[in-house]
Amino acid sequence: MFYDKKGRVMGEVYAFPSADILGIIVLIFLICMMYSGDFAKDKKMQMYIITVCMTLVVTILEVISIFLDWYPSKDMITIAYVVNALAFAILFLIPVTFGLMYNEKLKKKKWLIMAPAIAGDIMVITSIWNGLLFYIDSNGEYHRGELFFLISLICFWGMGVILFVHIDVSKEYDKSEKTFLWLLFVLLFTTCIIQVIDIRFETMWGGVAVTEVLYYVFLRETGLKYDAVTGTRNRNCFEMEIESIHPGDSHFLIVFDVNNLKKTNDTFGH
Repeated sequence: MFYDKKGRVMGEVYAFPSADILGIIVLIFLICMMYSGDFAKDKKMQMYIITVCMTLVVTILEVISIFLDWYPSKDMITIAYVVNALAFAILFLIPVTFGLMYNEKLKKKKWLIMAPAIAGDIMVITSIWNGLLFYIDSNGEYHRGELFFLISLICFWGMGVILFVHIDVSKEYDKSEKTFLWLLFVLLFTTCIIQVIDIRFETMWGGVAVTEVLYYVFLRETGLKYDAVTGTRNRNCFEMEIESIHPGDSHFLIVFDVNNLKKTNDTFGH
């Protein structure tokens, strides 16, 4: 039984990055779906599309890196450096783009939020020369550097950003929607932790891809319940809520005729 430099067992089924390759296919379909409708017209959703595209690029680079590890070559040293450095650099920016998509609190402190990602990118680039985070030896084989743990710390910081946004955004949703969002976060966290614990299991980017697809479905579903301009719940949502409270029963609506409503609205606001 042979192992590569990352501890993966060569020739075993789970050593092949099948989850990553499946994730690439899923993300390509997702990007096509997002551009096929009116989803890409919204500014916030444009940030989500950028996040998904960055995930796609990192996943492709991850697969390339795996094959470079399997078949190391002195002629591929430069390519190996570029692939790994670019993958880490983009990885650090994904939580930032997702966080800035929604949270106004983060937008006001965007430089503070971006600081760890920028610092990580600088360390990754300089690691090409000093090898502190990672290095490629003379045979073209990948190795973790002495300070590789800093990459893990920045990744956990990114998880913290996503968790903060998740908690803040979930306040706007009902119980079932909150439950779905928490399940998505658990899925994302679990698939990432599995690969961190045992790098032979390439679960991270496949899990990220599935999470992003399900989050897109969630956005489309909630988009049917809320008015695009005001953000308030629409009639479709109202009817669904009434039906869930009294399924199959007759419903009654009480209407109040308020005097001088226009004057009140003009004076005190709508």
